[in-house]
Amino acid sequence: MKEIVSPIYKPNIPAIVFTIDDGYVPYFSVALTGLLKNSSAAKSYDIVVLYRILSAENKKILLTECQKYANVSLRFYNIDELIKGNDCEKWVSNIAHINEVAYYRLYIPEIFAKYKKVIFLDADICIDGDISGLYDIDLQDNYLAAVRGCMSVYSQVYSTCVDNSAYEFVQYVNDVLQIDDKNYFNAGVLIFNVAKILEDKKNEDFIAKLNIVSSLKYNDQDILNICCAGRVKYLGCEWNYCPKYTRINDKKQYDKMLGDKVKIYHYIGSDKPWLNQQRQFHNVFYCYAMLSPYWNFFVKQ
Repeated sequence: MKEIVSPIYKPNIPAIVFTIDDGYVPYFSVALTGLLKNSSAAKSYDIVVLYRILSAENKKILLTECQKYANVSLRFYNIDELIKGNDCEKWVSNIAHINEVAYYRLYIPEIFAKYKKVIFLDADICIDGDISGLYDIDLQDNYLAAVRGCMSVYSQVYSTCVDNSAYEFVQYVNDVLQIDDKNYFNAGVLIFNVAKILEDKKNEDFIAKLNIVSSLKYNDQDILNICCAGRVKYLGCEWNYCPKYTRINDKKQYDKMLGDKVKIYHYIGSDKPWLNQQRQFHNVFYCYAMLSPYWNFFVKQ
């Protein structure tokens, strides 16, 4: 068993965890830039990147950015040894833009057993507020905190399904996953209650469910929804705001679920800013991309 990660700061500040590989570093750098630019000098930021393949050059570039901030730590954790023996080919996703990296989040409670809480963030996000606002969220006896997914918001806004995709989602979540579609959450922004998950051995359930992942439509996100059903604290949409809400015809209804100014834009699905620069809120992404060390990468695209 590989050594678990220890907290950098005292008191026990939550770790902020990302999962990436070399191919996603430029996009992750935008999320990291937003995190750094919106950080508070009064707070500390304990950032850990889980990876299997990450070049020394990319590590150096990312570390150089973080070293400009006295209150920021960036570490890299190679997850290869931990998942050794698992058949990663079984993790093949039904969704084109998802690969095995997404599943690393299921190992977070085990890797970060010395922490009380861990904040997990997808790499396809743009951070436009201080992430430390998530530090003091009281999870009580819930396993995690999350934001309801776009389709769950949709099913709350409309009493009946007005298109096939919405109907299929509701049917899948209710009948296949056997959970309430209105409470289905997006796993792109999570606060893990590590202590409670380990106490109840839920982390073992996460990994055990990998055996059925090929039958799940939304992969590890479905696993977390199944295992944590009924034990989730729901956050305002400002912490995981999905610009791709095209199924919600009335944007005003979606925005009513915002508790505050958007802190995190999450470019879910295949509708990424670097693939389609005409979509709403993609300009926010490029404002931070211009400040990132990989701006030339985006210019050449």
